[in-house]
Amino acid sequence: MIRPFYAICDNSTTSAPYFEGFSFGLLTYIMCNVKNYFKDRIKLDRRELILCALAAVAVIMAVIALVWFFSRKERESIAKKPTVISMTIEVPDDLPTREKERIVYQSLLAAGFSPAGACGMMGNISVETTDFDPTVTNGSNGAFGLFQWTDVGDRQDKLKEFCRENEMNWGSVEGQIAFAVYELSGADPIACRLDELLRKTDDPYTAAAEFCAGFERCIADSGKKADRYMGSIYPEFYGNYYQGMSKRINRAMNYYERFISGDEDDEEDGDGEIDISVGNGILSVYAFEAGAADCFLLTNGHFAVLIDCAEKNDGKAIAKYLSDNGIAHLDYLIISHFDKDHIGGAKKILEAVTVDHILEPDYVTDSSAYGKLADAIEDEGVDPEIVKEPMSFELDGVVFEIDPPAGGYTVDESNNSSLIVSVTNKDDRMLFMGDAEDERIREFLAKDPGSYDLLKVPHHGRLSEQTDELIEEVTPRIALITSSDDEPEDYEVVQMLEDSGTEVFLTVNGPVMTDSTGSGIISRTVVE
Repeated sequence: MIRPFYAICDNSTTSAPYFEGFSFGLLTYIMCNVKNYFKDRIKLDRRELILCALAAVAVIMAVIALVWFFSRKERESIAKKPTVISMTIEVPDDLPTREKERIVYQSLLAAGFSPAGACGMMGNISVETTDFDPTVTNGSNGAFGLFQWTDVGDRQDKLKEFCRENEMNWGSVEGQIAFAVYELSGADPIACRLDELLRKTDDPYTAAAEFCAGFERCIADSGKKADRYMGSIYPEFYGNYYQGMSKRINRAMNYYERFISGDEDDEEDGDGEIDISVGNGILSVYAFEAGAADCFLLTNGHFAVLIDCAEKNDGKAIAKYLSDNGIAHLDYLIISHFDKDHIGGAKKILEAVTVDHILEPDYVTDSSAYGKLADAIEDEGVDPEIVKEPMSFELDGVVFEIDPPAGGYTVDESNNSSLIVSVTNKDDRMLFMGDAEDERIREFLAKDPGSYDLLKVPHHGRLSEQTDELIEEVTPRIALITSSDDEPEDYEVVQMLEDSGTEVFLTVNGPVMTDSTGSGIISRTVVE
């Protein structure tokens, strides 16, 4: 006797969803009754019954697959539709550029983006123009930044096609922003991952960086002057270089500070460009390419601190870099120790700048490099401050902590006499360890210094007994190593760092620029 189908369904698991219960019931129905059905009609042996049951299973699975496929299509059909916005910005020709920028900013807010998200978008779109004027369109190469450096796919062609269909100028701010919103809202499967971030974030740094990586996709190779970014929502782009990312971030940070603070009175330069070189909220650390020698410039536009002076032959180039970047004054010059690869360039540097404070370790040496340093400091008219006890100072909210050695090292152990410098910019921490060797590293770690985002690896990346423990205790995300082809870093040190998940930068490959926002850092090798 064939059992009623509804009885089979009723006996299925009551906690299962309806569709699962239905499928299970149907399958059970077929398997339980197939033998009875054929019993009096066709004589089937066990093997044939099994084949029939398997055929029935295949039919059920096909039905399930078809139902899933059509339900997915239905879900996709009712998904969020891409949004086209038409921005009509009517402003008098003589309206100041900053007023025009504010109109663009307010239009993005009206489209639902957060203040930080709007500034991140503006920082990218305005990157290639000195006058972010929404009433001006770009030329053949584009006055605005959208897709100017994009090497992936046909992004610019899609922009042009979109603007033609919607009767917009592809080179205008209106057209580019409308296209950005269109792709963010679902038209592009990669860009749309940014939509929620740009609508909710309160961090313009992240907004600008992620827009550059995931929307612009202006990917470059390491042979170009580019920025390396470890992203958060685009893992397929990790480890790549992005053209102009730091410039885009700087602009976004500047817009955010200006719009949020309501300060519209800051001076602009003669071309109408916002001055992003000072007060942009970013602490920049520039590691000079000086072979196996140390020199680091830390500045945020309001102050400048130099740690070490590299070799004698590097002094002129360092002085020129300072001059080219408008730095004629140092708040602090910190000498980690008196080896020539840390003080050799001091004479040329001190001839080019004035200095408020010079910090030195507590020992002397009879080397010629030390004598020239002493003469240069005397000519500067500044009495050096000998650091015998831990000290700290603060510049524009950035805290510098100087840790001197406990003492007892001989002149021949000058590396262990290194001053160790910790720099804290809000949530970002950076550690500069001079040429500290085993004893000095052990002494420092005994103070339980905690973790750091950036580590200047001691002694040019030479392997020591304490290297592994240092990496384990400090857990850096980024490591800087000053080395050269003639005096290379030890391979084992680089391997230890990379195995721990640290991104390693070598000055032998070029100067390294690190930007700290207080909530994250990025580093990149600067290739001229």
